[in-house]
Amino acid sequence: MDGQTLPADRHQTVLANGTLRLDHVQRQGGGGQYHCTARGDRQLTATGRVNLQVLVPPSIRPFMVGNYSTGERVQVLCFVKRGDTPLTLTWLRDGRPLTDPEVEQRATDRYSSSLFIERVAVRHAGNYTCRAENAARVTTYTAELRVNVPPRWIEKPQDVAASLGSAVLMPCAAEGFPVPEIKWKKKDASGFELAAAAVAGLAVLKNGSLAIGAITAAHEGAYLCEVSNGVGVGLSVMPRLDVFALPSFNTPARQVRVREGQNVTLTCDPSGDEPMTLQWFRQNQLLQENVRLHIRHWTGARNVSRSTLRLLEAVPPDSGFFSCVAENSRGKAQLSFSLDIEDTPLPPSDLKVVQVQSRSVTLEWRRPDQINKHVTGYRLQYTRRTDGWESARSVALPLRRVQLGGLRPDTSYLLRALTLTEAPSRPPQQLGLLPLTSTDLRVTWRAPPADARHGLLLGYRVLCSRPAGNMHFADAERSSVHNVTATAATLSALRPYTLYQVSVQAYNSRGLSPRSAPVKTEAVDEWDGELFYSVHDVEKGATTVEDLRPHSNYSFRVAAVTGVGPNGVITAYSVYIRSVNSAERTITYADETREERRTVLPPADGEPLEGLSGRSEYAVRVAAHTAAGEGRQSRPVRFTTTDNVSAQIVPLGRYSQLADGQLVVPAVTTRDAGNYSCHVSNSYGSDHVTYDVIVLDVPPSPALRVTDATSHSVAVRWSPGDPGGLAIRGYRLQYWPAGDHDPAEVHLERFVREHQLTGLLCGTVYHLRLRTINRLGSSQPSRTVKARTSGRAPVLPEPGRLVSVNASGVTVSLHLWSAAGCAIRRFTVRWLSVDLAGHTRQYVIRRQLPPADYVINVTAVSPAGAASHISTVSMLGIRR
Repeated sequence: MDGQTLPADRHQTVLANGTLRLDHVQRQGGGGQYHCTARGDRQLTATGRVNLQVLVPPSIRPFMVGNYSTGERVQVLCFVKRGDTPLTLTWLRDGRPLTDPEVEQRATDRYSSSLFIERVAVRHAGNYTCRAENAARVTTYTAELRVNVPPRWIEKPQDVAASLGSAVLMPCAAEGFPVPEIKWKKKDASGFELAAAAVAGLAVLKNGSLAIGAITAAHEGAYLCEVSNGVGVGLSVMPRLDVFALPSFNTPARQVRVREGQNVTLTCDPSGDEPMTLQWFRQNQLLQENVRLHIRHWTGARNVSRSTLRLLEAVPPDSGFFSCVAENSRGKAQLSFSLDIEDTPLPPSDLKVVQVQSRSVTLEWRRPDQINKHVTGYRLQYTRRTDGWESARSVALPLRRVQLGGLRPDTSYLLRALTLTEAPSRPPQQLGLLPLTSTDLRVTWRAPPADARHGLLLGYRVLCSRPAGNMHFADAERSSVHNVTATAATLSALRPYTLYQVSVQAYNSRGLSPRSAPVKTEAVDEWDGELFYSVHDVEKGATTVEDLRPHSNYSFRVAAVTGVGPNGVITAYSVYIRSVNSAERTITYADETREERRTVLPPADGEPLEGLSGRSEYAVRVAAHTAAGEGRQSRPVRFTTTDNVSAQIVPLGRYSQLADGQLVVPAVTTRDAGNYSCHVSNSYGSDHVTYDVIVLDVPPSPALRVTDATSHSVAVRWSPGDPGGLAIRGYRLQYWPAGDHDPAEVHLERFVREHQLTGLLCGTVYHLRLRTINRLGSSQPSRTVKARTSGRAPVLPEPGRLVSVNASGVTVSLHLWSAAGCAIRRFTVRWLSVDLAGHTRQYVIRRQLPPADYVINVTAVSPAGAASHISTVSMLGIRR
């Protein structure tokens, strides 16, 4: 090339076959005319020439399209920064040629082309490619055009009306770019908006719909669906959910059974939205009143429609199916009654003796012509004349004839035939529950009506159950079944603050009656929250409680007060007095023996405390008694006696009184609790006001003591002391083995006063301490107590039998060790340094041992400690 012999640089290579290879060809220095000369053996030559033209491919400067909103203008420039001409520039969208007339391609010059859209729309979004082509090759560059679209409704929420307990789906769907975010809120009665996640029972699905699995009355109201994606102002709509109640009955179909001649009353008590119409049917025929049939409609509490059907002097033909149909504008429901009128069963007739022998008698009888459908059979009773019917025997009566055997010769007998009916057909009546303590419940009831007993009642069965994990008693665990003969029973050892349901069955010789309708109650006298309450005397059926704190939970209890008070007649008062140390910040009652108890009888409403020491501080509390026992004790009141009492004004000390009369108490402590009185007077008179100041604080340290210990458990009991104005929320029990400073911890419920720690090591000393928790924090720990689980280190009762020697080896009888109440975990035989599992019964050393004396040390190890025994064995004189 240009007279140079190649290769001339590292980019040129001449191969063995004469080929010239050029790498990294550049326009400068790479193009031109190349000569190839071939030489033969006779110095003959041949030359060829070739012209090389170097072309530069196009290179596009990177560009960006970006995000646009609908209606905006778009212009994108594609510029070829390098490459030989002529150049051909074209545009593609999503890999295809542009055919959209709204997208213009404009040639700016021979090196550039622009893309222009007058009003961009969603359909214009996509990947746009600039394609540059020359004689060298084709080059492309692609960028994405994203069109932001404000939200637009696909499905707009509408007002919905649904029945209680049904499921509701409120769609809210929108489209846009980016994908819109959908939020639901609910407006409460005061207009505040609550996020859907904060309302029980609401769920927002992935498609934006609001789902309610089972509607309650609390779900009724206005809802807000908000849609936004950051483009525009977003969308919102406020649909309303109206909840209506279809007519329904809380009880299933009822079976009513009465004796002939009695009056029957059927009650129709539906629930649902008013107005509601009630109609009575028999065998699907509308009933009309007559002389014996009376229908009464009235409005009950909360304007709910009620109706009763009363049938006078019922007779067997009145039996059948009755129904009450309740209907409102939303639907209707039906309550069915199966009425069964029992006619009086007749006894067997024509009972006579047909044959008498020395030890047997044969009788014949005839069934009555009219047989009651509830009759299950007939029996014959017989007894000796001298014994009476209390000791009578009975046998089933077969058809027509029966022979009685096993009788005594020359003895007079009494015989009678009975009609057998069935178990009681109605449950006990007027079931009532009375909580006695936090763990005891008194159950009372009345016997079933006489016509439904079908014989002599033998007793009652009381069933008590509680939920097994939810509030549906159908899946409840069954417990506390009591068989009693009285019409009252006491259920004990119940769980405090637990919901129970109780029902009762009566039984006779034929079986159990149906269960009474269950009554639900809480066997608890534990109140959450603060231990001081406001009492409102209400003469009307409603009252307003004011001055409550916002965003707080309150519990209310209503007691009806008669002439004897809200909880029965007060029979006595107990006044508890104890001496206290003025340095005591709070009063604890772990040691109740320090208290003096005085009894005051009504109608006294006070008691002078005499016989106290002068210049001493005391605490007093009072409890009232009724027939059910002692009630809750009052908060303790502290006072100090003096030798001489005179009228005086307590100096303010660290207190300060402002100009407007306000009293300021800085850095309040529990000693500041008490009554504060402000007196004002002028020339026209005087007045005063008294404030009861209660100081809240963390609880005092509980008094902890150990009550029992076994090999793997420790039982403790404690007294929490005065809670100081706040309810106890729980306890934190810590325990650890002696020498270990990393305590384990157990959290206990607030109503618990004892606990058993299990899974402990036997024969080990444990340290325990307890803290009481209220809403302000936890108390100081109690005094650390020690407890030792039962069990000792292993014992070897017969050491002489531990090791034995024979010709085959040395045998160590490990089973001779006694565990002493604490399981042996391992053995160590120290001659060969062998560790064995604690359940190993024996170990045999089978080595060939030279004749000599050997010392073997056996150690047994348990959690309670280790014990060793050393044995000396001799292999002298043993033949092998």
